[in-house]
Amino acid sequence: MSSTKRTLYVVLALLTAIVVVYSHVWQCDFIDYDDNNHVFANEHVWGGLSSANVVWAFTHFHASQWIPLTWISFMVDISAFGTEPGPMHLVNVAFHFINTVLLFGLLWRMTGAYWRSACVAALFALHPINVETVAWITERKSLINTMFWLMAICCHVRWVEGRRALWYILAVLCMAMGVMSKAMIVTLPFTLLLIDVWPLRRFPATPWTRLLVEKIPLFLLSATACIIQIKAGIASQLLWTTEMVPIPFRLACAAENVVHYVGSLVYPTKLAIQYPIVYKAPYASAAWACAAIGMYLYFSWRWRQRAPYLLFGGLWFLGTMVPVSGIVRAGDAVFADRYSYVPQIGFFIAVVWSIAALTAPRFRPALAVATGCALAMLSALSVRYVSYWTDTATLFTHASATWPKSIRAQELAGNEYARTKNFKAAAHHYTSILAVVPHATKIRNSYGISLARIGDLEGAIREFRQAAKDDPSLLAARYNLGTHLAVQPGGSGEAVSVLRQVLREDPTLTVLHYWVGKALEAEGNLDEAREEYKKRLLSNPADISATVALGRLGSAS
Repeated sequence: MSSTKRTLYVVLALLTAIVVVYSHVWQCDFIDYDDNNHVFANEHVWGGLSSANVVWAFTHFHASQWIPLTWISFMVDISAFGTEPGPMHLVNVAFHFINTVLLFGLLWRMTGAYWRSACVAALFALHPINVETVAWITERKSLINTMFWLMAICCHVRWVEGRRALWYILAVLCMAMGVMSKAMIVTLPFTLLLIDVWPLRRFPATPWTRLLVEKIPLFLLSATACIIQIKAGIASQLLWTTEMVPIPFRLACAAENVVHYVGSLVYPTKLAIQYPIVYKAPYASAAWACAAIGMYLYFSWRWRQRAPYLLFGGLWFLGTMVPVSGIVRAGDAVFADRYSYVPQIGFFIAVVWSIAALTAPRFRPALAVATGCALAMLSALSVRYVSYWTDTATLFTHASATWPKSIRAQELAGNEYARTKNFKAAAHHYTSILAVVPHATKIRNSYGISLARIGDLEGAIREFRQAAKDDPSLLAARYNLGTHLAVQPGGSGEAVSVLRQVLREDPTLTVLHYWVGKALEAEGNLDEAREEYKKRLLSNPADISATVALGRLGSAS
């Protein structure tokens, strides 16, 4: 069989496998977690492709990022396919396929190892840890970023082979495009230095200084991307200071995360969109993680001559993980499947090349069968995990069931059920949170609302009262306490006191005049009740409830 035909069959096999694994995404909805500020609640994206929206994409920080190419890709989707999520999901799948083919071609060209390269590409294509990146529309930025990352490496390889300036310029342009899709590409220059050592083997024939100097434009782009991302994080107030999260805490989390990612790559059975947040520095487990990492690097360095792929894969994995390791903290996610999309490539290279090197020729057929079985198992796990991405409630219910101590997953599941008026399910998730964090006052307030909606008025008032006690500054809890006391027999006197206090603190909450009036009316204080209804109608003449109440009492003083 000719090389061209064999390659065509491999590419078609990869395409078929990806389509089968991700076919369900056509039926998946938007996820009400970042898909809102990225797509359906972003008026500039939702408006489709236009000159004004393109200008906005290049001139504004949004969602704590500067990612104009990602915004433009969403705009193109909206203009081309409308506002249904199905086509946008398929575009993500298409980008994942492109990245898979680029990875296969790149590894084959650099190493000459055809089947090892195909195996790494297949692992990348089908591993369930990548479902989050592919099935989540928001993660378009990671897919585009990786595409330009791999294209930049391809251009670098071509430049090294032929020394044509065009390929050097294209490599720089690809990195620039990557910066405009997601800042994680900042480690690309270091990745190219690794590639120069192996598999290109430019060092030691070419001095380190020359290898560094030729990458100065890329390092400048990397520095620019870092500055932009820091400014975006500061502008959105999501960047955590060292006072909020000390450096030792961050380093401990970063070390522990490395082991977690390796575990998820080897045994991907407990994947979820949200994992438990670490509040206590894991110094003990971090020490073990550092020892394991140190041993790996020590032995891979000793074996660098006969097994260079070990050091290469380990440094690729660790190096590309740095921007998302938790050392720089922004937001509440320190560990996430999507962060491994690029780093896992190094892990797969080290594993596949090592297994191939240790397998005697007579066992190669058995190895091929074992590889096929492993890929089939990974595909089955991916198909199952993709099914959880059907909608927001399904996704976060799965996350909270997989990791019950993930407070964020429980909260988002509860909020989604409350939004869809399934208050019984919402109350279940809020209860799970309060069992772990009893002083989560906002959650307790939401729990009270859910109890009220399922008819447990006394339970709701108890929760509102506790939330207001735990956090007197939480106006929402006192607001809800007062409005629900107003309709409870015997609670009107306390309701008037609570609601008037809230009004003094925030006079813009004029709807509370209606509730004060309702409580006063229940006490028999009709004259004061009329005055409260009038105050409400002065601020909002369209309030039907206040109009009816005032009409019932009559407008006479």
